[in-house]
Amino acid sequence: MARHIIAGIALVAFLVSGCDSLGKYGEAKRALNDFAEAMDAYSAALEKSATPADVVAATDAYTKRLEVIMPKIRELEKKHPESRNQSEPPAELKDVVARVQESQKRMVKNSVDIFLMKYPSDAEVQKANMRLVEVLK
Repeated sequence: MARHIIAGIALVAFLVSGCDSLGKYGEAKRALNDFAEAMDAYSAALEKSATPADVVAATDAYTKRLEVIMPKIRELEKKHPESRNQSEPPAELKDVVARVQESQKRMVKNSVDIFLMKYPSDAEVQKANMRLVEVLK
């Protein structure tokens, strides 16, 4: 699961580099902020979860948000393919990239705690996780 989450994060990471004007960054900033907000909300919901049903509800809500966000990110990837070759984000995006990275750390930790430690054999939790993984592919 962590591998799929990291793959999704990697998909986002490319679009934060390689653009030359602030106008091109507006869409990327919005998409990255939306992504960070979704991860933060998901992390908070996982932290509050007390039952497998809570985890499923949180994961389903996050998956629904990503169903909207990820196509935008993929569209930006196509729009700015040159950004894949850059190793560091432009200065204008460093703050939002840092936010995404912090959100990612918290979300991955919470996901591992829930999916691998707390409910590794709960069928409904695992189904919800697989739906999430499919959206991140």
